[in-house]
Amino acid sequence: MIRHGSWLLALVVMSSTASAQSTRERLDALELRVTQTEQLLQGSALAELSTRIDQLESQLRALRGELETQANEQAALRKQLTDLAGELDRRLVAAPVPVAVPAPVATASPPAAAAPATAAPAAAASAAAATSPASTAPKAAPAAAEPDTLGPVQRYQLAFEALRAADYPKATAGFDDMIARYPDHALATNARYWLGRSLVLQQDHARAVDAFAAALAGPLESARVPDAMLRKAQSELQLGRRDAASATLQQLIERFPDSEPARQARGLLTQAGTAR
Repeated sequence: MIRHGSWLLALVVMSSTASAQSTRERLDALELRVTQTEQLLQGSALAELSTRIDQLESQLRALRGELETQANEQAALRKQLTDLAGELDRRLVAAPVPVAVPAPVATASPPAAAAPATAAPAAAASAAAATSPASTAPKAAPAAAEPDTLGPVQRYQLAFEALRAADYPKATAGFDDMIARYPDHALATNARYWLGRSLVLQQDHARAVDAFAAALAGPLESARVPDAMLRKAQSELQLGRRDAASATLQQLIERFPDSEPARQARGLLTQAGTAR
């Protein structure tokens, strides 16, 4: 009876052990599958991420290439405009601007008897114009600005041609218009310098001082700087601004001591009695 019980107990133990081993094997197999699945998922995500990074790097390289191309094109355009400005200036300097002398205008004296007869209608017309509704009506609003069909370079050239032809009012208006339309253009600083030159020739020294000051504040061609300073001081002297002129001349001498404008500046200081 005891032997029979022992055998039954051993059978139960063996069955339990086999069941435990089977469960452990299933657990191990399940853990292996989970691990493999995680590895597969990680590998897929990494591959997708790597592909995305490659795409972004390719796009970044393309954008950098476009930016570099645009930068090179802009640099080339700026150089062309600077060269053009220098060439135009050299041509103008090579051909001195003539001083315009207005031709005498012949005037015919009207008959003495006809003067009263013509004066009365003129006075009546002036009175009618002063009291007419049209004279008191507000001015019509200016039309909308049309697109510029000329462009900055052509406007600069037209103003230059007017200056060379001694048509100083037209040159002044042309440079003013070009600067107003394109204040940041590569030619705008040189336009301010030549605007000052045009104004000096019209004895408009107040505006000339402002034009030369604006040119000196911008990237003016280095060869023009001492000349602009000298002409600014000359206009300041014309306006009676002796202290401002003295300061400009002293600065010119300090910055460009060996230049021809500096030599003239020393003479002006001596003549004005403002040498220091």
